[in-house]
Amino acid sequence: RLQASPSGGRIVHLTSTYHFKVDGSELIPGGLSTNDGNAIPMAYESDPALMSPKHVERSYANTKLAQIWHSRSMSIRGGVPSVCACP
Repeated sequence: RLQASPSGGRIVHLTSTYHFKVDGSELIPGGLSTNDGNAIPMAYESDPALMSPKHVERSYANTKLAQIWHSRSMSIRGGVPSVCACP
């Protein structure tokens, strides 16, 4: 749990509306797995031979969506107000 600020602070994530380009399915652990058998998200894949031509666009969109999910999680579980802003 984050330590509460006496001044009632908050966390602000700068993100982008570009997150609408993806549905989040590549961020959820699934088909890929590590050597020890743990599932990893498809977005974690870094082998150029397995990447599609749209990989760079999807990667950026996935990071923006992950920021929004992280902000929501921090707000719910962290006990500190957390918001996302698109400049």
